[in-house]
Amino acid sequence: MGAMFFAVLAVAGQIERNHIREKTLEGQVIAASKGNHGGRPKAIDDDMLTSQGRDRRSGTAPPPRAAASATPPPRGVRPWMTPDTSVEDVYPA
Repeated sequence: MGAMFFAVLAVAGQIERNHIREKTLEGQVIAASKGNHGGRPKAIDDDMLTSQGRDRRSGTAPPPRAAASATPPPRGVRPWMTPDTSVEDVYPA
């Protein structure tokens, strides 16, 4: 008896899931017909791309930004620590 009840609930849940899926797809089709395709807005639009390409070809684009430091310090090296640094310098009382 319990297994049959569980099976009925599972079928009802699957029917509800299919109904939600159909309504979601219908809403997406309606939104697309209105021009809304969802998703994240573009950070760089087509006008920005064409002007940037034109600037690069003409040589008027700014140079690319360089990293603050080309190579990071080795692991374990602290720029503020020298061989004569004492514990009191690091951890003042």
